[in-house]
Amino acid sequence: MPALLQQARSPILLHLLLPLLLILLGVPMHPATTSLRFCQAQDVGKEDAPIGDSSLAAGATSSSRAYTQLQNILYIIADDLTADLALFGGKVNQVPMPNLEGRLAPRAMNFLRAYAQQSICGPSRNSFLSGRHPDETQSYTFRRSFRDAFPNAMSLPQSFKNAGFLTCGFGKTYHDEGIQSPPDYDNPYSWSPECPYYAPPEEKCGPDHHGWCTPDMPEGNFTDALVTDAAIERLRAHVKFPSQQQQQPQPFFFAVGIRKPHLDWVIPKAYLDAQVAQEDIHLPSKALRVSPPGIPPVSYFNCTIEGPWKQAMSALILSPHEPLEDGLEQELRRAYYAAVTWM
Repeated sequence: MPALLQQARSPILLHLLLPLLLILLGVPMHPATTSLRFCQAQDVGKEDAPIGDSSLAAGATSSSRAYTQLQNILYIIADDLTADLALFGGKVNQVPMPNLEGRLAPRAMNFLRAYAQQSICGPSRNSFLSGRHPDETQSYTFRRSFRDAFPNAMSLPQSFKNAGFLTCGFGKTYHDEGIQSPPDYDNPYSWSPECPYYAPPEEKCGPDHHGWCTPDMPEGNFTDALVTDAAIERLRAHVKFPSQQQQQPQPFFFAVGIRKPHLDWVIPKAYLDAQVAQEDIHLPSKALRVSPPGIPPVSYFNCTIEGPWKQAMSALILSPHEPLEDGLEQELRRAYYAAVTWM
């Protein structure tokens, strides 16, 4: 059945969270929502027919009959998605998420005791895609991968590839922002040679934007839209046009890495406009907006001293002991929520 993996709670502004969405192909695939359609309705994409196991023809040839016993898998990774959303039992209930709440969640399994392995995206990805703890992979930064410690390790997509699946990667599956970890997106181990890895460059807001911006460009030009559309195009082509040697398409494992709501929050303006007004954004008590008493210094990291956050958040002064000014935190939370809605 479709499954929703929700990871540990973490502060919204820190890079602490990498939840996973494991969706068997019984859930329909839909292109990125356009602003007009998003604002008008919550049944976006219902005109598209589901693509699932029923698409496998009943009269399979002997060479492909075994494929009909296998499930196709679409593995979606959302970067930096907070577990404090009401969808996961948290208190943040101001974020419009029509597809996630209205379409996926009702037929999904929500795991409320799944935890992030490491508080940085690259090492966390190295962990859940290799099945090894960071203490084993020795991957604590973007510059080291599980392949350094275990050159012959079996990755999650590699296990499907070796089992005869077509494995394709899109977007930010492994870490790909300037430093690819593992190198070359773990080619040739994780991905099928006939399905080149697709990862367009990520857009940035530039300095003094507080990490968010709404560029005036078509939605289809945003990074996550490019990734989503490429995955849908490859998926539909694979299902519709199987090879001549077999009437049934090869089973597939598609991994689609959505960057948002990771910084920078580069989003179409319609998704910011869909949020409640800034002054209506709920804030936790100030006691919950600072580090808990007795926290060891090693547990705190100021993300604004490292790129790309140094440029995106250069005007902010972060402290584990002092909360942000209310208006600024409401601005940042609203931009983050817009990135969640866009995702």
